[in-house]
Amino acid sequence: MKYLNKISLLVSFLTVALFSACSTDQEGPIYSEEGQGVTFISSALTSVVVSPNEPTFTVDIFRANNSTEYSGNVLLTAMLGDEELSGCTVSGFSFAAGESQTKVTVDISPLEIGDELDITLTLDVPETDIAKSDFPTASLVASKDYNWIELGTGTFNDNYFFGEVNEVKVYQAEGFDRWRVETPYTAYFANGLPEWLAGQFNAALTLLPANVDFWLQDGVVYYNSFGIGLNYPGYGDIYAYHPANFQGTTNAHNKRVDEKTFYLAPYYYIPDFGGGFDATAEEGAIVITLP
Repeated sequence: MKYLNKISLLVSFLTVALFSACSTDQEGPIYSEEGQGVTFISSALTSVVVSPNEPTFTVDIFRANNSTEYSGNVLLTAMLGDEELSGCTVSGFSFAAGESQTKVTVDISPLEIGDELDITLTLDVPETDIAKSDFPTASLVASKDYNWIELGTGTFNDNYFFGEVNEVKVYQAEGFDRWRVETPYTAYFANGLPEWLAGQFNAALTLLPANVDFWLQDGVVYYNSFGIGLNYPGYGDIYAYHPANFQGTTNAHNKRVDEKTFYLAPYYYIPDFGGGFDATAEEGAIVITLP
């Protein structure tokens, strides 16, 4: 049975305490008339997840004056909470004559799987060579991916909107109470927008998640937000958010029911609107079973 048949399509409002979204200046750099005009693209970079087998990633560096060769160094600070993690490194950089963009390589080998590392990179060059846009430092969060072990075929059912069971591949992070279901919503749209949703919603297939990861922490099932492939006309795209992101909601219905069964009870949030469909008190709004 679809919960959708039991709810009003009037979008509910909550007093929302979501993550504070950073407004990052992404405008192109403004360079000094003299010097190299070296800069990062922004002071806040997109988070990075690396393979445990190859725990490195690159960061772009730009310059305005590309008439000659130029090289320099970058300083790295890597913090786990309040403690610095030693052993992480960053390479120097080098521009050939005529080049306006190059890269440095960051190595986070000492980081343990499951931890998140706050990294700050700082250009170690003369101040006269820094762009006037003033992005001599850049920060990001880095982590190592888990080693995923395929468990077999399980099931996924978003009862709230779709009400049908999909078979999905299920993986577990080796050594962790953390699981992944692969493309859980794709089968709902195999023949286009499901007929019971037509006229109320539009398909937003670019939002279909490749995976949904969920994990146990202190008896509560957690997950990151994910799109469900639907757009509510006039309001925006719909995402499933964990109730921990909101005030006045409960985590109680996000739980492990038995050895193989998990319940997710998200708030189906519409960021463009600031409200959505509240399923945080529903038992089994989403049901996932392991193989």
